[in-house]
Amino acid sequence: MAARERTYRCVGGPCDGMLHTLGEERRIRLSPQHDEGSTDIPDRAAAQSPESAEYDVRRLLAPDGKWHEFLVLSAWTSMQATVWLNRLPRR
Repeated sequence: MAARERTYRCVGGPCDGMLHTLGEERRIRLSPQHDEGSTDIPDRAAAQSPESAEYDVRRLLAPDGKWHEFLVLSAWTSMQATVWLNRLPRR
């Protein structure tokens, strides 16, 4: 059975704000070389650059008042990521 893919928005680190598509993985290493809005599954070999960072899929309370899953810089706590999300201008 193929893994279900979902697109997540990154919060924090070199890939902040970018969109990435993942399968069932809950942690991934990303490089900022991926274009913003990319829906490609990142190549693990390309993500080994010094600028790359690890991200975890975390469920956060978004500015719209609903819970959503985001890719969050793994060094951040969920609270730091929630504060960061709520600092952004509302659309």
